[in-house]
Amino acid sequence: MSATASGVTWDLSRFFPAFDGPEMQQFKKALADDIASMRQKAGALGPLDAETAAAWEAVVLTGEDLGLGWDPAWPDERIEKIKSAYREEIEKFRASRPQPRK
Repeated sequence: MSATASGVTWDLSRFFPAFDGPEMQQFKKALADDIASMRQKAGALGPLDAETAAAWEAVVLTGEDLGLGWDPAWPDERIEKIKSAYREEIEKFRASRPQPRK
């Protein structure tokens, strides 16, 4: 991410070779499908109570991973690339935050 005079620019090249290319379109479709599925499940649950708690927990945890579409069967190289990019972004974020006073 970089800040310019026209606003914030997000660099998504680590995740998508081309803006709005086939990979990004596939991601957007998977995200829309995930959201539709989660809404359908949540809509059928009713209020949160002792009987529905486990099902609601599954819906919430699914919501945390929306769009990831994680598949443990992916090649190790793909999984490591995603994890590595994530760790790099987290480290950049941590480095950008003020350090707590001791």
